[in-house]
Amino acid sequence: LRASPLAGIEVPGLPERIVSTMFADDTTVFLRSTDSYNLMNDILDKWCEGSRAKFNGPKTVIIPIGPTSSRDRLRKERSMVDGGPPLPPEVKILEEGEGTRVLGAWIGPAYDDCGPWARVTETIKSNLERWERRNPTLKGRQVIVNMELGGRTQYLARVQGMPSAVEAHLEKLGSRFLWGGAK
Repeated sequence: LRASPLAGIEVPGLPERIVSTMFADDTTVFLRSTDSYNLMNDILDKWCEGSRAKFNGPKTVIIPIGPTSSRDRLRKERSMVDGGPPLPPEVKILEEGEGTRVLGAWIGPAYDDCGPWARVTETIKSNLERWERRNPTLKGRQVIVNMELGGRTQYLARVQGMPSAVEAHLEKLGSRFLWGGAK
């Protein structure tokens, strides 16, 4: 992919354009609006042949970036280039405000930073309520708060960042549990 004619994207401060990132079984390809989706597929098919890997086409998601008008055009025409070949029907194009998970981080066009935290905070709240029924000691409560709030938020906070509203909510949950109740 990096040696291909695909333009990818350029990020200020980086010496080379970004065309792809690969980690374990996750591949992210960055295409410029002038790049050919079909050429990318041909390259990936050839790579799969050589590596004996298999791409899961139905899991393909396009995350439109750039000006709103360009994102809207891509969704409406389902084509990378004005008048170009259409994208396969199984390829999902994210809508405004919709996100997808890439290596644990949730990204998407105009995606709400609090979005990925809803499930995490609900899980923590539910777990604290369950722990509360066990009547833990103060030391036990401290361990539980560290485990639930610290352990469950660490990775997502690192890759996604934690909005201040989420941080305040979690502090409130932890404090309530620590001093006497998860309600």
